[in-house]
Amino acid sequence: MRNLARLMHLNLVRNRLKLLPRSIGSLTQLQVLELADNHLTQLPASLGKLRSIRRLNLESNRLHRLSETMSFMSLEVLNCCSNELVFLPRCVGIISTGEGIRQRGNKKTTTMVPLILTHSTLK
Repeated sequence: MRNLARLMHLNLVRNRLKLLPRSIGSLTQLQVLELADNHLTQLPASLGKLRSIRRLNLESNRLHRLSETMSFMSLEVLNCCSNELVFLPRCVGIISTGEGIRQRGNKKTTTMVPLILTHSTLK
């Protein structure tokens, strides 16, 4: 992934992926990551290193949980619809001016409460 260090948009939709490599965390300039319609059951903790990420699409996978080590401090949109999630870790931050978290089609629970950040919090 070294040759992709400046990559800003990665679309891996409908590739039947079961796993992502840990090296995905080295894509530090990545702003949009499209992983919808795969067979992912977990995400590598290294995804938390993607500090520039703005949009993360995890729709229609087989995810049971998101790692507590993830700290997406600049996300505008997190789409985690149609998975098997029962909660989102509190460390998942969404910029309040963004579109927010899309989570329909997951197991129902009251613990799916995201941390909403304002621009002043991010400075």
